[in-house]
Amino acid sequence: MKAAEKYSALRYGAHPLANALLAAFSDVSVVNPGTAWHEALKNIGGHFLGYINSFREDLETWRSAERTAVDGVEVVYLPRQIAREITEMYMNSGILVMPHNRPPNSWKAIRVKDDPRVDFNRLRGLKGVPFVHPNGFMAVFEERPDPEILEKAIVK
Repeated sequence: MKAAEKYSALRYGAHPLANALLAAFSDVSVVNPGTAWHEALKNIGGHFLGYINSFREDLETWRSAERTAVDGVEVVYLPRQIAREITEMYMNSGILVMPHNRPPNSWKAIRVKDDPRVDFNRLRGLKGVPFVHPNGFMAVFEERPDPEILEKAIVK
């Protein structure tokens, strides 16, 4: 059985590059050191291990993040940006706040999973809020936003 058939979960809906690699590797029965396949596997493995390490660090950051609630809406303050997959796994709604690099030393707040209770358009024009996305899903703040300003984004 070929790898692409054995691991059908990877075959369907996967990225075309993943499909090509699975198909190519399924034709190789032995991978010897010094071959192109061996170097490719080492390279892929190195990137994968780097990703896992980064993901683990992001998960630790997530677990130690400051959390509060504003009018019943969960707010999570992160000290740095983390992998989007983590917030998608652990947050179903609410507001995510983290440092932003444009402009330097600013902060951004993001509406998680299009939570209908949050609309940052309600902050448009306020002092200290230089940017609000037209769809209201994100706002940039000159300083870390406190719960009082975030409360103004809550639709009641």
